[in-house]
Amino acid sequence: VSGSTNVFSDTIAGLTINAIAVSDADASAGTAGEDSGDVFDATVALDTSAISGKVASFVDDYNKIIKYINDRTVFDTENNTRGIFNGDANTRTIVRRLQQLIGDRYSDLETANETALTLNSLSVMGVTLSSNDDGTLAFSESDFTDALEDFQLDVEAMFSDDSDGVSQ
Repeated sequence: VSGSTNVFSDTIAGLTINAIAVSDADASAGTAGEDSGDVFDATVALDTSAISGKVASFVDDYNKIIKYINDRTVFDTENNTRGIFNGDANTRTIVRRLQQLIGDRYSDLETANETALTLNSLSVMGVTLSSNDDGTLAFSESDFTDALEDFQLDVEAMFSDDSDGVSQ
């Protein structure tokens, strides 16, 4: 790989390489810019903690929405007052749609290599309903990381398909 700058962004799709120094052989020979034949190994690894962090953030944001709605759909029997969303059909529709996105099985999705998903729901990827019985979600980082490492294409399809996946 060679170029006029130290940034290579079209070598591998989705990857930008920033060269930070010339090789020792090129530097000592004063031949920077010329190919000395040095070979360098680069390792590209899946950053499971960064991806897991984004899913954890998604779960946190989902839970904030549900808690916000829950706090405003209560009926206070002591004061005989109701929350602003209590009885509101639009709010119930929004919550039902969110819960559907979380609980659905995405059997119509295909991975990037056009195979059917092995993991077709968030629950098998570590995103489940919490035991609080309040509509919030729980996230198991270890279950998600296992799913990501073993079925990366499935996880990618679930979170990136704008028409049929979770991101719809």
